[in-house]
Amino acid sequence: ILGGAIERACQQALILVCNFIISYACGCATSKEAYVAAFKRPSAPVICTLAQFLARPAIAYALCEALNVGNLPSIGILLCCCAPGGNGSNLMELLFGGDIELGIFCTVVSSLVSSGGIPLGIVLFINPWTDDSFELPWGELYYTLGAVLLGVVGGSYTRYKNDALGIKLESITATIGVIILLGTVA
Repeated sequence: ILGGAIERACQQALILVCNFIISYACGCATSKEAYVAAFKRPSAPVICTLAQFLARPAIAYALCEALNVGNLPSIGILLCCCAPGGNGSNLMELLFGGDIELGIFCTVVSSLVSSGGIPLGIVLFINPWTDDSFELPWGELYYTLGAVLLGVVGGSYTRYKNDALGIKLESITATIGVIILLGTVA
């Protein structure tokens, strides 16, 4: 039992470190002007949030029902569909030249809305397959949000104070983040 608890704690720590490093890299890729432009597009996080917490779980629920997927796999699929997008999308925006500031804005909004969006998804889509012992790991969700916010703020501040250093650290921390992410998945 103790070995499993230690392994889980190490996994959680690696995930938090990975989220922080990727967020820091994304923050280093930002500019004040682009953040202002992202905040002037409030419809984007609204669309992302509606897709995240209503459309995706509804489609997953319909597919699970249509394909007669068992209860436990259906719960896992729906939890993945209800969870906020997180840093994976931010990393892809960074690596492939997307609108990183808008992506960060959408990630933060969907993470904050998840406090209500995940329970809504549970009530609408998951409850038919669960019993009273079902619990969600809220602490892990908020630790991850904290790591993302700290990383983005730290990276953005670095870039704001020293543009050349921010550019250099963007590349270094993105590479480290990808390596940690791949190691964690493996």
